[in-house]
Amino acid sequence: MFEHWNGLFFIIGFGVLLVAASELSAYFRESILIKKGILKSVKNTTEEDIVWLKKNGYSVWALKRYRQCNDVSLKEAKKYIEAL
Repeated sequence: MFEHWNGLFFIIGFGVLLVAASELSAYFRESILIKKGILKSVKNTTEEDIVWLKKNGYSVWALKRYRQCNDVSLKEAKKYIEAL
């Protein structure tokens, strides 16, 4: 009965593996930037830090930190970051 399900199980397993690898990669990238002093932890991030990130070419991280600190939507955060 399950002879034809092997491919589906493989695809689902591979998808789960990709998501896990992506999350681990993001975690380690963030950890490296924190260790280098480029990023501060979420609870220690200030508005000045977000402005600094934007001015120094870390727009994606500025956007991410703004969203994390202010609990706003992506649209609102993008609007704010672009206005800097």
